[in-house]
Amino acid sequence: SKLQVAKLMRRISTIDPAALAGTTFTEWLNDIGVADDTRSLMLMLGRLSTYVDRPDVVSAELVVGMIAAALDRGVRYLDCGWQSLVDQLSHGVRVVGADATSIGGDGDHCEVVTTDDRTLTARSVVLTVGGPDAAARLLGRAPFDVGPPAYASCLDLGIRRPTAPRGLMGIDQPLYL
Repeated sequence: SKLQVAKLMRRISTIDPAALAGTTFTEWLNDIGVADDTRSLMLMLGRLSTYVDRPDVVSAELVVGMIAAALDRGVRYLDCGWQSLVDQLSHGVRVVGADATSIGGDGDHCEVVTTDDRTLTARSVVLTVGGPDAAARLLGRAPFDVGPPAYASCLDLGIRRPTAPRGLMGIDQPLYL
C-alpha cells in the first residue's frame, strides 16, 4: 500500500483535473482501483483539502486539483481567520468594483480581465460572481452543480503547553486536530 500511495501521489501532479469533470471523487477512486487503506487515505486528503465529506457528490476535478495544488505549492491559509480578510479590506487591499469577463493565472498570480478590457493582476483575488452560472462563464465552461452545502464545526482550545502529537487527522472519520 505504501508503494501504491507513493505512485498515486506522484501521478496526481500529472493529472489534468479538468479531465475529471463530471466524475465524482468516489467514482474516480473506483476507476483507479486502489486498496482499501489507500482509499481511506485519499478520502482523508480529499476532506482535508476541500472541507467536503461527500465523495459521492463532490467532483473529482475539484478534489484532485486541490490535492495536486497542496502537493505542488503547499497550502495557503488565511492567517488569523476571516476577520483578517475583512480588516484588510480597508488597509492595504485594493478593492475594484468591475464586471469580470475571465479569470486566469499561473498559480502564483491571478489575472482578472474586466468588461472594459483591463487586466488586473494580484497574488490573491476575492471575487463575488453571483452564483454557479456566473462562475461557469468566468471559468469558460458549462455551468456546474455546486451540490449540497458543506458544514464544518470548530472548537478552539486554550492550553497551558503544547501537546503531542501536534496534528491528528481521522482516516476513518472526518476529524482534523
